[in-house]
Amino acid sequence: MSKGSFRSRDLNFAAYCMAEGQRLVAIEDDPRGNHSWFVLEDEERCKQLEDRYYNRKALVDPLQMAISIKEIKTRLYR
Repeated sequence: MSKGSFRSRDLNFAAYCMAEGQRLVAIEDDPRGNHSWFVLEDEERCKQLEDRYYNRKALVDPLQMAISIKEIKTRLYR
């Protein structure tokens, strides 16, 4: 089973994935504009999390979510 990477431009979704144990592999600049791509490990797992997140079925520790957002912002704005 391949564990390819998963890309998203949604900071909050990326933070949710991190709070669920996924590792943020990289943050890539989008050459077409002022957006960034958040690259996470394990594409298959992220797709499962994506389904829960966008269908409002996600449950996550709010403190862990806040920590994940801060970590992404630290990496994004350094």
